[in-house]
Amino acid sequence: MAVRSILPVGKDSLLIATQQFGFFILDAKGLRAFETPAIKEVAGQSIYQVLILPDKNLLVATRLGGCYVLDQQGQLLERITTNEGLQSQNTLSVKTDRQGNIWLGLDNGIDVVNYTDAIKHIFPEKENHNTGFASAIYNQYLYLGTSAGVYHTQLGTETDISRTRGQFGLVKNSKGEIWGLSVVYDKLFIAHASGAYYVNNGEAVLLDKSIGYWGFQPYGNGNSKQIMAGTYNSISFFDQVNGTVKLHAAGLHSESARFVVQHNGVIWIGHPYRGIFRVLPDKNRALVVTAYTDKEKVISNNNNRIFKITGKLILADDNGIFEYDTKRDKFIRSAYFEKIFGKTPLNYLMEDRYGNIWFTQGKRIGVAGKSSDLHVKPILLSWKISLLIILNTSML
Repeated sequence: MAVRSILPVGKDSLLIATQQFGFFILDAKGLRAFETPAIKEVAGQSIYQVLILPDKNLLVATRLGGCYVLDQQGQLLERITTNEGLQSQNTLSVKTDRQGNIWLGLDNGIDVVNYTDAIKHIFPEKENHNTGFASAIYNQYLYLGTSAGVYHTQLGTETDISRTRGQFGLVKNSKGEIWGLSVVYDKLFIAHASGAYYVNNGEAVLLDKSIGYWGFQPYGNGNSKQIMAGTYNSISFFDQVNGTVKLHAAGLHSESARFVVQHNGVIWIGHPYRGIFRVLPDKNRALVVTAYTDKEKVISNNNNRIFKITGKLILADDNGIFEYDTKRDKFIRSAYFEKIFGKTPLNYLMEDRYGNIWFTQGKRIGVAGKSSDLHVKPILLSWKISLLIILNTSML
């Protein structure tokens, strides 16, 4: 029996890891096997080394199966393999640094895993790491919208959903580019490059295939259960009656409506390079799209985006970040938001249910979290969107 690691656990116990026979506990009562289905699986991959991580979980390096992260009860939390970016699954040594990163000595190089990073990758399709555009949790399932379609998996009790152990499956009829996933009036809608869909019993049900869609949101005060959707050529409306969703005959046609905000009963549309538009009723009470007159010259030639944050209509473009002043009918530079984010252009803003403001600047992701004193402080989570930094021996 080849012993690979001996580690202290608890006050007076030792964890003994063997190459092929799994784990044992040695304490005052003697030696006994520490067995779970996960430990049995790990033992079958030829254990090479075991390390206790800063969060007290166990990192198990194997010769055949990459690395496993187990909790103190021996349950599988995470597996790191070539599917996640390792150069090889033959792991010969492991160490952690002061930042909690995991360094792996492989048979063909060195990898480092950003284990404590706030950003983690979820790859619904292990072989193809397609671009992700949208996500939603609906009926205890996690849905991910990618450049290849919508994938879903059932969620368990994990607080960190990146450690969900379920297998992802493709939602039937959803293949293609997915721009948005929105839960509106207890239905999950799919904004697809080829049309509008909603999810029913694990399948994508077609609503409209005449145009590509960007996203969905409730329209009005919610009493009518109408749904509004941004499309490639403006806005479409849907009616929901007795659980059935139907495309409203009277839609709007103007510019591509990638960014759509409802503010004080008015629909606003932001187009990256064509400007800002409003949807207002004409003399016959029909909705008409009109261009916003930019008297203050705040709209830039590109990257115009509108959002609704803390109840305010926000314009973020190459010139800065602005708030809409309803009384004066103009966008004014926002001292409040510039104090938070500075003058670096923002690509995206989203307010969560706790009042935190998530944002992107270039390739960086951050969050401005509300503290107890109601002051907002931005934190850049990471500029890397990769799980692994690889140092290949061929470069040395």
